[in-house]
Amino acid sequence: MRKCLPPILCLAFCLTVLITGHLNAQGWSGYETTWHPITENLDNITIEYSDPVVCNFSEGTVQAEYIFLKITNTSSTAQNISFRVDSYYKGTGCLTCNNDEYRYDFNLPPNSIQQGDCDFANSGSSTLTSSEYRFVVFKQFVNKKNYREFEKFEITNITLK
Repeated sequence: MRKCLPPILCLAFCLTVLITGHLNAQGWSGYETTWHPITENLDNITIEYSDPVVCNFSEGTVQAEYIFLKITNTSSTAQNISFRVDSYYKGTGCLTCNNDEYRYDFNLPPNSIQQGDCDFANSGSSTLTSSEYRFVVFKQFVNKKNYREFEKFEITNITLK
């Protein structure tokens, strides 16, 4: 004998599927991540990086793996911070070293946290500025060919003003 679910449960399930599908198409993947320190308490600034996270773009047709950065200011004053992201690839070495495009300067408000997430590319603009990539490190495409194999990244030339 076949039993039907109560209509309210069916409706709740359908809404959950629709909302989750919409959010994933927009880039949010519902991820939880572990943060690993790069610097700890550098004049009340902590820089951390996440485990790699897969982000979905273009309604899920493009998937790429990113490492997010999180910068925390625990002081009661704003901090101006700058750094460069150096990305290394196997057999190629560092492709971003000494390239000012990967140098970031910004103000971090007092007692604040800024971090990357999958929504960095949903700015509504067809061309992103380097500051919109500030808190993400591209690792690899998931569903497209990668011409280089990611090896590691480093945060270098960290300065506080």
